[in-house]
Amino acid sequence: MIRVWLGLADAQRFEGFQKALVTELEETVRQHALSEGYAFVGPVKVEIFIDDDLKVGAVEVKTEFIGGESQPRLIASDGRSFAIGDLPLIIGRSPDVEVVVNDSNVSRQHAEVWRTAQGVAIRDLESTNGTYVNGHRVSAVSLSPRDDVTVGKLHFRIELA
Repeated sequence: MIRVWLGLADAQRFEGFQKALVTELEETVRQHALSEGYAFVGPVKVEIFIDDDLKVGAVEVKTEFIGGESQPRLIASDGRSFAIGDLPLIIGRSPDVEVVVNDSNVSRQHAEVWRTAQGVAIRDLESTNGTYVNGHRVSAVSLSPRDDVTVGKLHFRIELA
């Protein structure tokens, strides 16, 4: 949890796009942590507050670790997010799968993502056009948060939180 306090004048300047700012800050923290080799046990959350005592340009930031059980997620480049639970997530074009990809290059049941003792893995389900991890066609492979998974035109990443 990251809490950010801004003065009233600065908070007013961010009015109208505060949600976008929070989303960008959360993603920046995730990317920095990955580049430093860190992993999160839970989601990164940023909250912004107003402090009438802060002067223009002054910012106060406090961080807090909130423990919890790890819940890996599959994050799609279109903004959707899927919890990876005990049962595999099927990715495909069929409306009956957990992760629907509306792309004619995606098979009805294209790939599956599941939890392993070491983290998360993906397996291609004999799709016509293949499943790619970091630009390489794969049949099955373990994933890390740095990996770029491509199914059709959609990209995915894993968040081990």
